[in-house]
Order: sequence, then C-alpha cells, then structure tokens
Amino acid sequence: IGTWSWNLSDDSHFWDQRMLSMSGMSPDQATGVMADDFLRSLHPDDESVVKEAIRCSLEDGADYNVHYRIIRRDNGEVRDINARALVIRDEDGNAVRMTGVAIDITEQKRVEAKLQLAHASLEARVMERTESLNNINRRLQAEMEERDRAEAAVRESEQFVSTLVSNMVDALITIDEKGVVSSFNHGAERIFGYAADVVVGQNINMLMAEPDGSKHDQYL
Repeated sequence: IGTWSWNLSDDSHFWDQRMLSMSGMSPDQATGVMADDFLRSLHPDDESVVKEAIRCSLEDGADYNVHYRIIRRDNGEVRDINARALVIRDEDGNAVRMTGVAIDITEQKRVEAKLQLAHASLEARVMERTESLNNINRRLQAEMEERDRAEAAVRESEQFVSTLVSNMVDALITIDEKGVVSSFNHGAERIFGYAADVVVGQNINMLMAEPDGSKHDQYL
C-alpha cells in the first residue's frame, strides 16, 4: 500500500517509497509532476476511467475509489491498482488537494480469474459427468474457501486503509451539502481539540470563529 498527495494548484505530488516501487520508478526518475509520473504510467485503456473518477470527486463530491492498470516504467509489466482518496477543500469549498492510498491488487485479480475459470470448469464437468458429483463438490468447497480467504484479505486491506486515513497527521474533515460533518479524523481531533463523536453530525461552523461561523452556510 502506497500513500500519495496531489496539489491541484500546480500539479505537483508526493509519493512515498511504496508508490515509487509499485510504479517501477526510482526517486531520481520521478519528476514530482502528476502528469509525468502518474498519467504516463496509466494503461491507455484506463486513462478515461481515471479522469472521470477524478472529475466526479472534484466536481460532484463523489468518493474517489477507482480500479485501473499501470505499466511499470522499469520492466513494462502491467499491474492492477485500486486507488482511494479524500478531496481537501479550502474554506470556500474549492478543491485544493487530494490525499489517498494506492493498493496493488494484481494478485487478487489473478485469484479471481482463476476462481472464475475453476467454477466454469466445474459446471461443465457436473453437466457431463453426474457420477463425479461428490468429487466435484469437494473441489468446489476448497475453491470457495480460497475465495473466502481472498475476500478476507480484501476486507483486511480496506480496514488498513480506513485506519491509515483516520490516523494521518493532517486534519481530514468531510461535510455534506448542508455543512454537517460526516467524518473527523484523529488529526482533526488533535488540531481542533474536539473528539470525533462530538463533531460528527454537527455543522462545520462550530469549528469556526465568528463572524466566519455564522456566514459559512451562505457559501454552501
């Protein structure tokens, strides 16, 4: 799992070492510019999907959770990636930064593909040789257990991502269209001095000094 941050004003970004490793780049090869380092690594068939996901997050407030493929710079290998991010906005509601994580799910995809082939093969054998039903059932059970292990690994990864975002040093606060706080991470608790269970469900203006607090809802 790699962490990244994208400054929308100048297209600069920060990638940790894991992000660089997933992309097959050394620190010396990275330019620090999103268009150079990220877009050039995208699989051509997935570029439009990623750009649309970014647009929906920035303009419509949709969650950024997108699957895409990259082509590693060092060896040309295609890898499957799941990226998730939060959009950081200024006091006027303008998107200024995206901060998130990227997970290499190549092995998960391979497991899923193998499972699909295995299920197809099992169905064909059941139709052709009903006398082998008991053996096929045992194999199917084993494959179901393998799928359960794969799904458990995905859930563990999702929990890790949630914990990582929650414990970031930066304050991450999300609000709905009415200005009501929907998430408030540990960084925000430390900076503002409120526990999350106190702030979530309240209007964001409780964190603002007057007269900005009273005027905030006018900008939504």
